[in-house]
Amino acid sequence: MTKPIVIVGASHAAVQLVTSLRQQGWQHGITIVGREKHFPYHRPPLSKTMLTDGKSVESILLRSKLFYEKNHVEMLLGQSVENINKNDKSVTLSSEKVLSYSKLVLCIGSNPVYLNLPGETLKGIGYLRDFGDVDRLSKFVKKGKRAVLVGGGYIGLEAAAALRSFGMEVTILESMERILRRVTEPEISAFYTNAHTTRGVNIVTNAQVSAFSGEEQVQEVICNDGQRFPADLVIIGVGVRPNVMLAEKVGIEVDNGIVVNAQMLTSDPDIYAIGDCASFPSPFTEARIRLESVPNANEQAKCAAASLCGKLKTYDAVPWFWSDQFNMKLQIAGLSHGYDNIVLRGDTMSEKFSAWYFKEDILLAVDCINSPADFITAKNLLTARKNPDKHLIALSEKAIIV
Repeated sequence: MTKPIVIVGASHAAVQLVTSLRQQGWQHGITIVGREKHFPYHRPPLSKTMLTDGKSVESILLRSKLFYEKNHVEMLLGQSVENINKNDKSVTLSSEKVLSYSKLVLCIGSNPVYLNLPGETLKGIGYLRDFGDVDRLSKFVKKGKRAVLVGGGYIGLEAAAALRSFGMEVTILESMERILRRVTEPEISAFYTNAHTTRGVNIVTNAQVSAFSGEEQVQEVICNDGQRFPADLVIIGVGVRPNVMLAEKVGIEVDNGIVVNAQMLTSDPDIYAIGDCASFPSPFTEARIRLESVPNANEQAKCAAASLCGKLKTYDAVPWFWSDQFNMKLQIAGLSHGYDNIVLRGDTMSEKFSAWYFKEDILLAVDCINSPADFITAKNLLTARKNPDKHLIALSEKAIIV
């Protein structure tokens, strides 16, 4: 009897993998091992609506319990994989249970970068890794109280928007010279700085947090230069690192993530990796990359499922992302790294525009704010590897070439 496919991590990637495996004709067993006791759920709402709306984890489940029953998936929740034995193709769980596998798929995501600063264990301070974090921190979400977001990336900005809309006083402390420095370009950083500050969010850049103070609950965030920011709630979001410890432990190749080929196969012929933890070759860049996005996780799951079912499928999906802040939806298609000119189409003041990134005349990426039509057009162009005339883009609506 064929051994099951064992999926490590109850994530977006895992659920899509189950769906695609059954669609591709896999008729044997599937087992999911998940660290949390909950069935897999949507992660993006954790930094958005979940902080303030008081909803339960059941409201954001990716699939109901019935889905796993119908697809004959064994769910081992509240457990983690402690070790992989590549020789006999088995994994040992935290419960000491041993599972044999035909193929193993690592969907183990990433972990927050922890600051480990003095006072970080005070109540009211935390990271947004899972629903348990939201459940614990939401107790400190109260109208009129003060929230400090340490880190001006997407997680920090999304949480800031949700808390400010709820009625809290909000400050963002960013260690670099501008928010979103690691993930987007100066024009988009400037736009979001203006959008947040005009809505009452205080943004402080070049702010190096050194400690937190308070009795039992946090009361202040302290910076290296002596500045102090009152706080009743602190959410830390200063980046993530791929979860590679399990792979490293058994000698699977790692390089800013678990190294995979275009079919999501690792250096072990029976082990795959998909999602945030995977470092893969992309046709959209000369370098190996790792993407932290739900669309990437889903597309890689489809690719891995095809390979697991004996069908060759190369991962070549256009990278795309989204972020919701206040009444603004950002949609990104492509990767802007290496651009040398930008076409800004639309009006930034109306909060409806798009930024088209080119390297000479080659379209690399597009950032779209409340411009879904531009996003769809750009994504289709990138998929077809077509390069629009940037001057025609500029002429089609109020625009400037930067």
